[in-house]
Amino acid sequence: MALDNVKENVGKNKIPFTSYDVGWVIMCIGMAIGSGIVFMPLQMSVKGFWATA
Repeated sequence: MALDNVKENVGKNKIPFTSYDVGWVIMCIGMAIGSGIVFMPLQMSVKGFWATA
């Protein structure tokens, strides 16, 4: 049956995780940290230090 073939081939067609993908992961984490570094002083200047602490 066709459904049996689908179940057998599910694990065989994996996409490899390459160094290019590692670069994207590191870049996304860096952008998240960078945006937090930019956003925190702006938030403190608008609301004050004690409101953000």
